[in-house]
Amino acid sequence: MAPTDGVVATLGLPAEEAARLLGTGPGEVRPIDAHSCRPRGHAATVEWSAARLLMLGGDFQVPEPPELVAHLHAPGGARRQGGRGHAVTATASTSTSWPG
Repeated sequence: MAPTDGVVATLGLPAEEAARLLGTGPGEVRPIDAHSCRPRGHAATVEWSAARLLMLGGDFQVPEPPELVAHLHAPGGARRQGGRGHAVTATASTSTSWPG
């Protein structure tokens, strides 16, 4: 299991809902607007970071760290395990917007 530095992610969830699902205090999730937010912090491993994002059950974008982006795109990796029909955007170069 690869260690990870801070995770940069944008979640397609209201900040209050994301904080509740992540089990963190409201100060650990910064609202962007009424429908999206950015959590703060890091996980011990890339695998755990990916699992936590996928367990949220919503859309998300991950521009970094590159190790997490690669894990989400790996064949048989976290992206395939998560499924659920949610949009997962992970890119090492630019962040793209959610569909629709």
